[in-house]
Amino acid sequence: MSAMQRIRLEFLRVFGAAEVTSDQTGVITVRADGWPDSRDYVAARAMLVLANFASNHGMTEQGDADVCRALEAAGALIER
Repeated sequence: MSAMQRIRLEFLRVFGAAEVTSDQTGVITVRADGWPDSRDYVAARAMLVLANFASNHGMTEQGDADVCRALEAAGALIER
């Protein structure tokens, strides 16, 4: 399984539904259900953060906020 497939599966595991793309530079672009816009993340940092959450944790409004805060706190979010 490729790194991109693992990343996509991890976002799907936590958020239930997400579109994940990459330009192969270690940066991924993610859009989960309910998000108004896509967000860019450092792939390796995002994977470490997501591993700490239970399956489907990001599917509720509070869970989504928890995961997004953790991604930001870990420096995984790339500000546009």
